[in-house]
Amino acid sequence: MNLHIKTGVTLFVLGLSGVISLLFTPLPLDAFPEEVLADLPVKALPYLTLINPTIFLIVAVLIGGSLSPKVQLSSPLIKEIILRGNFKKILYAQLIPGVTLGLFAGVFITLFSTWMSPFLSEEFLEIGQKFSPSPITRFLYGGITEELLLRWGFMTLVVWLTWKLFSRKANAIRNSMYWTGIIISAVVFGLGHLPAIFFLLETPTTLLIVYAVFANSVFGVVAGWLYWKKGLEAAMFAHISVHIVLLIAGLIT
Repeated sequence: MNLHIKTGVTLFVLGLSGVISLLFTPLPLDAFPEEVLADLPVKALPYLTLINPTIFLIVAVLIGGSLSPKVQLSSPLIKEIILRGNFKKILYAQLIPGVTLGLFAGVFITLFSTWMSPFLSEEFLEIGQKFSPSPITRFLYGGITEELLLRWGFMTLVVWLTWKLFSRKANAIRNSMYWTGIIISAVVFGLGHLPAIFFLLETPTTLLIVYAVFANSVFGVVAGWLYWKKGLEAAMFAHISVHIVLLIAGLIT
C-alpha cells in the first residue's frame, strides 16, 4: 500500500470516528415530524443519520487525496507519521499556531455570542434545550470530520477549480486563488449550520441566521488559512481548541 492510499485510509478512519461520535449526542426526537417517527423505529434513527455524513466523508477524502498535491495543500503530520519520520518538528509547527488561533477564535465567538445573546436569548435557550452536542462529538466530528469535509474536500476543490479556470500558466497558483477557496469554504461552513437550526426551530429569525453564518464563517477563514499555510492538521487543532473554549464558556455561564 503506497503513501497516497495509506494517507487516504488514515484520514477516512479519523473522519469516521467523528461520524460515529454522533451516536454520543442524543437526537432531539421532538423535532422530527410525526410521520417519520411513525414509519421508522426510533432506535434506528441515530444510525440512519450516519449515512449522509459517511458518504460526504468518502467523497471529501477522495477529492482531497487526488487534488491536494496539485494545488500544494497537504496533511504533512499524518504523512510523516505514516513514513515513521521525525514528525515532532511538524507537530510543533502546526500545534502552536493551530491552538493559538483556535483559542483566539473561540474567545471571539464567545464574546460575540455574549454581545448578541440579548437579541437571541429565547432562540438560544430553545436550541440549547433541544440539542447539545457531547464533548466527544464536538472534538471528533467538529474538530476532525468537519475539517475533512470543508477544508480537505471542499476548499481543495475550490482552489483547484479556480486554478484550472483562471490560471494562464499551468503551475501558477496565485494567493488570490487560495483566498477564494478559503472564503468560499468558510461561508459554506457557516451556511452548513443552518439546516440544524431550521430543524430545531420552526421559524428562526433573520438575525439568528446571520449570527450563525457570520460566527462560523469567521472561524472558517482561520481554519482555511491554517490549512493553506500549516497543513490540514493545524486546522483540526484550531477547531478542537475553539470547542474547548466554548465548552469552558458554557460551564462558566
